[in-house]
Amino acid sequence: MEIGSSTSSYISNLSAAYKQTYSKTSKVDLQISVSSEESMTNDPIAYYKQLCSNYPNISFRLADYDNGTNAKGYNLGYKNSMNQVGNNFGEMYQYSVEIDVSVIRKMMSDPLFESNTKNYFQTLIEQVYPQFQADAVRDGMSNMCMTLDMEGDRLDVGATYSHCHFSTEEEVRKMWADEEYQKTVGQIFEKQKADLMDVYLKMTENCILKMNELASSKNFKEEDPTVEISEVTSELDK
Repeated sequence: MEIGSSTSSYISNLSAAYKQTYSKTSKVDLQISVSSEESMTNDPIAYYKQLCSNYPNISFRLADYDNGTNAKGYNLGYKNSMNQVGNNFGEMYQYSVEIDVSVIRKMMSDPLFESNTKNYFQTLIEQVYPQFQADAVRDGMSNMCMTLDMEGDRLDVGATYSHCHFSTEEEVRKMWADEEYQKTVGQIFEKQKADLMDVYLKMTENCILKMNELASSKNFKEEDPTVEISEVTSELDK
């Protein structure tokens, strides 16, 4: 049973249905203006925006994977915002990169790591991205982005695929502000929990029945009188 896959399917269908209902929702991506005059000092967002300005052909988002979801149940990104720079994030032929804030902090504090990471962006665009993109197309996906995270002191590169476009910050906020949407999502996860519990109980019940069956079979063989009769007959024949 592919639990993760099933849950994603529920959410994707729900999101698609929501977007049909609210067809007037703006599709314009929220973006962060990039200004070279901003101080980068110890501000990850200022540093991030300056970094983005060096790659105008890439659409960026700044994530915060360690922070998890906020009180309202969703995690937009660093400081509860997608911090998007660029357009059409996640579209198949638009270079899209989601960077975790831990990578930005590491770049700010480690000059060698900063230099290596900046150099890697060219390799990412020319070699890595096309490979992941080909995999996404082969699997029937319509949207994707690359992800950059930290694994210890090492840069960890991954990809996220989707059958539908990546929601904008405005769309996510609107969906979660809708009480009916929140209620529906809650019902979906409650159903998932109930289904999983049902599967677990059935597996446990089947296991108990099988154990009882094996135990009964063993006891029957130990107490089967035909075994003794067979042994006595065998002795008489001798």
